[in-house]
Amino acid sequence: MPRLVNTIQYINSELDEMEREEIFRIKKVLELKRKHEAAEATEREEFAQDAIERAGSTAVETPAGAGGAAGAGAGAAAAGPSMLDDDSDSDDIIF
Repeated sequence: MPRLVNTIQYINSELDEMEREEIFRIKKVLELKRKHEAAEATEREEFAQDAIERAGSTAVETPAGAGGAAGAGAGAAAAGPSMLDDDSDSDDIIF
């Protein structure tokens, strides 16, 4: 009978240890997930801020009489950099 009690205690201790390991693993996964989400949120905020700044600089450069062209430029700036705004001189283009 004492042997059976010892076996049960051993099994219970192993199960408890496995549960602690699982909880530790879950905590680590959640921590990494939160860090990843925070980094993505920061990246999205920086991208949005850059888009706002580009839209603002496009609106400043647009002549006052252009009318609806400023709205189209702001939408394009939010989508990404425009090829027309690229200041690099490329002599490789052949038409």
